[in-house]
Amino acid sequence: MEALVLEGPPMSSIEAGFGEKSRLKALLEHFSRIDDPRAPWRFVYPLPEILLLAVCGTIADCEDYEAIAAWGEAQGDSEKANEIRVTRVVG
Repeated sequence: MEALVLEGPPMSSIEAGFGEKSRLKALLEHFSRIDDPRAPWRFVYPLPEILLLAVCGTIADCEDYEAIAAWGEAQGDSEKANEIRVTRVVG
């Protein structure tokens, strides 16, 4: 599976609202405003990171959860992946 490449000029609306932040960080910040209905002791990964992975995986033509997870793992140490590293919640 080919990696998703996010290139091109910044979208003016995001740049205007978020300054120099990347589009991925802008999306992550946007998703951070969504209330997480899950009980804190029942989740391992934060909701904003899960939503960002789902959106990026879908754009990369992943058709199910397993494909999205595999795509996310395949991003490994790419520059963009390091920029939005998903962190486990220890609780």
